[in-house]
Amino acid sequence: MQNALMQKYMDKLVRLLRQHEISLTVAVYPWPSQIWYEDLNSIHVNTWKRWSKENNVKFINHFPDFVVEGLEEPQKKMIIE
Repeated sequence: MQNALMQKYMDKLVRLLRQHEISLTVAVYPWPSQIWYEDLNSIHVNTWKRWSKENNVKFINHFPDFVVEGLEEPQKKMIIE
């Protein structure tokens, strides 16, 4: 439900921007818990990647910049801080 609502407002935003010839880029980045639990394929990544492709919008995924699989706790804490 919440995903549908977010996409509805993003649809409105992209239409408004196109009317005024303004480009849009969608970027996603992880929350600390997603870094901790190594959630590279979160619902946010999948949702906005698909939406961006469907709407011909540039998409930047910053999850791989922060989420590293197999790190020890001190290394994860350092990334989060």
